[in-house]
Amino acid sequence: MSESILNALIHLFALVANVNDKKVSDRGRAVVHTYLRQHLDENTASEYLKLFDDYFDFYTRELTETENEGSDSFLLKDQVENICRQINRELHQNDRMIIFLRLLEFVNEDYILTRAENEFVHSVASNFNI
Repeated sequence: MSESILNALIHLFALVANVNDKKVSDRGRAVVHTYLRQHLDENTASEYLKLFDDYFDFYTRELTETENEGSDSFLLKDQVENICRQINRELHQNDRMIIFLRLLEFVNEDYILTRAENEFVHSVASNFNI
């Protein structure tokens, strides 16, 4: 898997983690780490996990700022569309399905699907033509 796709996936995971609580559970981090370990060696997976933490912090700040301005849903929608567009260009439908399933696993790590998470998942599904 290319570096640009892995980067896009990490962005997606960080965005969806910010949809509700603006925190990542240990189980959520484990889902991301497991996914990375399937595609990368341990050192590289750890680097991408650190990147996930950085993106998560970035989106936390950005979404908090835009919430105050009342435009957080536009930023979120725009980011999701851009990331999905990049993934669509580089991956076949089967690979997008695997990414989508991992995203579902990440969203469902607490066994609760909130309205915001549901909208996020539907947006990704729509962008992936699922």
